[in-house]
Amino acid sequence: MPPCAQPCPRVFFRPSPAVGQAGFTLLELAVVLAVLGVLLTGLLGPLQQLRTHQRQQDARAALAAIRQTLLGFAMSHGRLPCPANPALAASDAQAGLAQPDTGAPCARQVGVLPWKTLGLVSMDPWGRRYTYAVAGRYSQTITQLAYPQASSASELAEAAWYVHLSPTPTPPAVAQQWRVAALVLSHGANGHGGWSDQGVQLPPAAGSAGEQLNAVGNTRTLGSNAAPNPFYGPASPGADSDDVLDSLPAPLVLHALVSAGRLP
Repeated sequence: MPPCAQPCPRVFFRPSPAVGQAGFTLLELAVVLAVLGVLLTGLLGPLQQLRTHQRQQDARAALAAIRQTLLGFAMSHGRLPCPANPALAASDAQAGLAQPDTGAPCARQVGVLPWKTLGLVSMDPWGRRYTYAVAGRYSQTITQLAYPQASSASELAEAAWYVHLSPTPTPPAVAQQWRVAALVLSHGANGHGGWSDQGVQLPPAAGSAGEQLNAVGNTRTLGSNAAPNPFYGPASPGADSDDVLDSLPAPLVLHALVSAGRLP
């Protein structure tokens, strides 16, 4: 380049705006992503709690509807239905049917809700079957307006007249347990002890002491009047159990039968 005849103009080199902008934008993006990560981490916990709470509310609403359906069945048949076999896959023709549905003694006192017999859905909000237990005197035709208590040695040795509920994970004395005609429960979010639609039980041993009381093996009984096998009925799901439960007290069932004209 030939020398300038006059003082040469100064030439300044500035970085391209695009280059400078690109570097600054990447830095901003990194900061934004870091902030979003912190915010999302903080929101995941509350969102999960909200979802769990909503499903618990859905389970309570479903259990309330099941209770009304069971009372309607009692008013029509003079008894409550027997449980269904929990170990049958949904594809089995007998799945969801009360066994038997004739008023004869039940094949089992504890199983799953007979959803086909009742015309209800089979699964709870977490995709597992509802556990259902019913006392023998309420699954056969009810002929007496009575709520007896076992007292003699022979009566105490009989199969439990009621489904027993413990107010605590460690059952208290029998006299401090609640007595109901039947109960229905959802095994909650963790599902410990519940049954899938393929007739497979989730391991009950992984659950808390309260959830282990609610585990339903295929051969579980209600015990005897003197030594019942109680379920755990917390007032609300908590740290010791996330199960959601509803029950049918015997007086409620008897009142429904009186209303239907089946009892005097």
